[in-house]
Amino acid sequence: RRVHGGIASRTQMQKVQAMRLGPRDLTKPDLAGWLDKQSMWMKQWRRRYFILKGSKLYYCVNEKEQPHGEIDLKQTVTVMSADEKAGREHAIEIRLHHTSYLLAAENDQARSDWISALGRSIVRSGNMYTDEIRDE
Repeated sequence: RRVHGGIASRTQMQKVQAMRLGPRDLTKPDLAGWLDKQSMWMKQWRRRYFILKGSKLYYCVNEKEQPHGEIDLKQTVTVMSADEKAGREHAIEIRLHHTSYLLAAENDQARSDWISALGRSIVRSGNMYTDEIRDE
């Protein structure tokens, strides 16, 4: 399919990304539900359907579409509340070595559920990081 002016639409880019991720068995997730996600470049908040399965957190435009993105929780340094950093309530930061993701839940209970589930996933993946505390 030819794209006018060489610029693909967001829907076309999401379909290409979903093809790159390939088919996934996302039945019986550890947790699934709607969160808002801040986009990496434009810093706009977009509603996404998230699926936590094993050490991967997938996100989709809706529940019926294949994921167009994933976060490898094996690379996670920390997961924490981030209302101030995100500038909105019920926010979560997933910090990896090379980047951070900002998400926002609908309420405090949903945020707590997601942080707990993400933490369990990180522990199960066997890849825990700790900050060194130095006495000066």
